[in-house]
Amino acid sequence: MILEQIADELVHATSALLNGRTVNVMNPEGVIIASTEPERIGTVHSGAVEAVRTRRTVQIRPEDVPNYPGAKQGCNMPIKVNGEIYGVVGIFGNPEEIQDTARLFELYVSKYLEAEALALRKLKENDLRLELFRLLTVYTKANAAYARTLADSVHFRMEFPMQAAIVSLGEEDFSAADPGFQAFLHSQIPNERDLFCVDKNRLLILHIIKDDEPMTERYPLVEQLFAKGANKVCVGSPVTKPEEIKQSYQEAKALLDCANERYMDVTHSLSRVRLEISLAAGREENYLKDRLATLRKEMKEEDVSQLLESARVYYRAERSVQRAAERLFIHKNTLQYRMKRLLEALDLEGESPFTQEFLVRMLLCYRDQHPADADSTVSSNH
Repeated sequence: MILEQIADELVHATSALLNGRTVNVMNPEGVIIASTEPERIGTVHSGAVEAVRTRRTVQIRPEDVPNYPGAKQGCNMPIKVNGEIYGVVGIFGNPEEIQDTARLFELYVSKYLEAEALALRKLKENDLRLELFRLLTVYTKANAAYARTLADSVHFRMEFPMQAAIVSLGEEDFSAADPGFQAFLHSQIPNERDLFCVDKNRLLILHIIKDDEPMTERYPLVEQLFAKGANKVCVGSPVTKPEEIKQSYQEAKALLDCANERYMDVTHSLSRVRLEISLAAGREENYLKDRLATLRKEMKEEDVSQLLESARVYYRAERSVQRAAERLFIHKNTLQYRMKRLLEALDLEGESPFTQEFLVRMLLCYRDQHPADADSTVSSNH
């Protein structure tokens, strides 16, 4: 039950608001499940039993204490959410002195619990949406009926064209288990039009395109996510039937793995080129692994990293030695030396600039996709 999940947090938070007063939380059977007096947990509070039975606040004055076994003086208020009693919360003190505070406290607790209940419902919805998202990315005629059932349960209408997007959230604070983040998503994404769900530290979206509006132009979600700490947004191409959703998702996933740009859309030329490089790196994994091994035989791992990262900056600067050197805070002659050394070690010095850049970019992509391989090599070298 939700009250049992948050009882300890509720007790300590509210006791602090009440200047350290004793606070108890009881379940609908009157058993104390959380208290600032831990020794009382598990005992029956007869005042709470009466509060549940009458659905009204029970005030226990000093002279009434003998009539309420397991209780002390104070106010015991039933916690109601949408008319349902979830339990009872009690505050220690003389009822005449604390009754106004008790009324405010009762309202606070009920609203707090109502918000938690809503958040939990949204978390359960996230699980359903995640299951539907996974189902649609492997859509077949065999699972079509189940997909429609799940779509109905989360009020998602599958319309086309649509596109898949993945947002890398980056920080552990972003989680499906974070009610605040779930509330943020519900406030920003129109649930009836887009399917969205959180899977670990990634936000997955199937965006239905209306009036030729791509995902990032229809609402400010992406910029707000960047402001909250998200580090990448990758968008697949629009598709026109369920069987193609997998393709759009795989494109977004490949973009996520292949580059460090904040926003990448496969319909953009640069993103498409990066995607093709990533796919090529995957096909040529054994070749690229051998090329890295060759570099590591000729130089130390830190030198390999330095040369490759210098090449990354050089190509991002569109082969401008001056701009790349400034970004690396080195002299342009140093950069030219590094590039010459790298191309010689890879036996690419006599190749065309296009071939050199394509192969080096594949090598960079491979290293980005296999950080553990680099880590293990560094460890073995030391």
